Amino acid sequence: MSKQQDYMPPIVESALKFGKKKFLISAWEILLHGVLPHARAKGPSKTFNSDNLKDEDDFLFLTANDFYKETSERIEFLEEKGFKLMTYISAVSALPIYLLSTDPGGLYKWSIIISLIPLTLALLISLRCIGVKSQKALYIDSLFEFKETEDSTPKNKSKKDITAALINCGVFNQNVADSTADLIKATRLMLSLGIILTLLSCCLYLATGDNKKKESQNSVLISFPDSTFVPSVKSHLKTIDSILLNGHLPTNEPNTKQSPDSSIHSPIPHP
Repeated sequence: MSKQQDYMPPIVESALKFGKKKFLISAWEILLHGVLPHARAKGPSKTFNSDNLKDEDDFLFLTANDFYKETSERIEFLEEKGFKLMTYISAVSALPIYLLSTDPGGLYKWSIIISLIPLTLALLISLRCIGVKSQKALYIDSLFEFKETEDSTPKNKSKKDITAALINCGVFNQNVADSTADLIKATRLMLSLGIILTLLSCCLYLATGDNKKKESQNSVLISFPDSTFVPSVKSHLKTIDSILLNGHLPTNEPNTKQSPDSSIHSPIPHP
């Protein structure tokens, strides 16, 4: 008895398994699939060989070749889509980063930071969609048969063997493409969540006006026990200003008895 599942590779699962929970919806499972690290892609338990093909039919060979090319092109298309999502994420992230540069305070600051979390996760997931290395391609062992003997030389394989190798590579790459498509879907979900939280934080920020942190100004009260201290200081300052501007003491002040060091109050000669 032959089943199709025996010739298909298993789905790439997360390396960290939390078990299947019935209450988790598919979107949550996709997000976990995108965030958690993955194990390496594995091939199917059974592969095709020349015995599975009846004859060396050109139509079957061309079909297998097209199937292999389509799976490779699909992976390249998903990589391009992941790169485009990176540009969208960068554009959306510019808004909350700008709001953070205005130095908001309290609830507004934390709402902006929370909106950046799904955007950052979306960026990390999109990076996993670029440069997919888990791909299978034909190599010389698929075209030639090697034997570990001294006198043997490599001999080319039949068209049926090459056709079976193309089918096996296409099946493996198709599984990798399906896993990459799930990562693209997880990126979109994270980006959508980030856009919603960014819009909410922006509305909250703009609806309340000026949200900058208000620096507390400490006022210092200086008290003088002597009530004549302040007028005395003002009088001395006025005298110093008059000397600097006019070069002599103010004329409206009463004459006082000059002390021996009164020379310091003498007019400053002009050059």
